[in-house]
Amino acid sequence: CSSRREAEPWVRSRTGLVLSPHYLGPKLAALWIERPDLRAKAVQGQLHLGTLDTFITAMISGGALHVMDPTQAQRTSLWNLEKACWDSELLRFFGIPESLLPTVGQGPWSHKDGEILALLADQSAAALGLDPRTASCLVNLGTGGFVLSRSATKPQVSAGLLLSHLGQRGGKAPWMAEGTVNGIASSFALTQAPSGSVRGGQGEPEFCLPDFGAVGAPWWRSGMGPLFSSMATRLTGDAFKKALAQGLAFRVREILESLPGNGPILLSGGLSRDPHVLGAFQRSIPRNFLLAEDP
Repeated sequence: CSSRREAEPWVRSRTGLVLSPHYLGPKLAALWIERPDLRAKAVQGQLHLGTLDTFITAMISGGALHVMDPTQAQRTSLWNLEKACWDSELLRFFGIPESLLPTVGQGPWSHKDGEILALLADQSAAALGLDPRTASCLVNLGTGGFVLSRSATKPQVSAGLLLSHLGQRGGKAPWMAEGTVNGIASSFALTQAPSGSVRGGQGEPEFCLPDFGAVGAPWWRSGMGPLFSSMATRLTGDAFKKALAQGLAFRVREILESLPGNGPILLSGGLSRDPHVLGAFQRSIPRNFLLAEDP
């Protein structure tokens, strides 16, 4: 991705995504370099491409189905968001034969043992479950932090935020804008600042950037985080957790200010129950919060 950074505006205009190793297109482009034997098999039609839902569906159907939902296809960096199809120019850009690609649709799909009604996962499934009459945004705090806003018409999103289309479901075709905070569960598993994570001068106040491994929206900086001020590296126990929670609240507020709408926010995910996180959000984000019900 770093070597092709000049193409990012072009990729973003077609996919709604930043050029990032999170997605399947860049992963495969790198894989072909490391494993030219696999590239040869792909060209010969000996391989099939898919995300996790495609793989599970193939296993359930005994290999009969090679399918994907549009919401998952959009997260491959190979799908044209406006035309709602695989993009031939993106396929050439990443070096991916079209013969690898699954059939895209919303189901149901029949096979000899039954029927698969839908393939929904992750942020798209969460956004479809968000009732805009109740909350304008969903903030899911689990393995990662996801800030989602759903709208009936295509929103104008700030640079660094992601855009998706949730598909024609129930007579509606909603859009989703998204910002992410990477790997927060890994950061909250820490008990103190790791070595090599210090940024800033000695006199700076206690602060933390909680993104683990790479900074997500709207900056998308690889090889950074979590980062702590010098004073924050001395913290332990509750004081350390509070600094993490305050850093998370700062990142979520930054994303929320870039998203449309200013209504109540629905909080979900395991970290939404953490008292330090709740306290930091209530102190730092001037919005009303609703807690998602436990399953």
